[in-house]
Amino acid sequence: MVHMTYAHAQKMQAVITYAFGCLHGLGTLPWHQSEATGAMIGNPSVSDTVSSYMVSLRWRKVRAGETQTSVRAITPVFRIPTSSLSQQCSQPSLSLTGHPEEDI
Repeated sequence: MVHMTYAHAQKMQAVITYAFGCLHGLGTLPWHQSEATGAMIGNPSVSDTVSSYMVSLRWRKVRAGETQTSVRAITPVFRIPTSSLSQQCSQPSLSLTGHPEEDI
């Protein structure tokens, strides 16, 4: 049985946020109902429901004895600067390492 960690859940949420935001063009606005049209707009992975779930998951994992990983422990290779996210979303391919030949 695979034991999923909170750090893994954070990575999955980041990938989904990127996919909805950049690949599907939904941006970084939280998922909400438009007052003008009544339609749901924004990025579903940035919804209040997902945020509440992630907070709850974190506390459940801590209570179960999982050791927390510091944000500082994540190497810069995996960080995408938010200031350049809009530029990266318009690029045809995004490399995780900054060196596309190494991602293969």
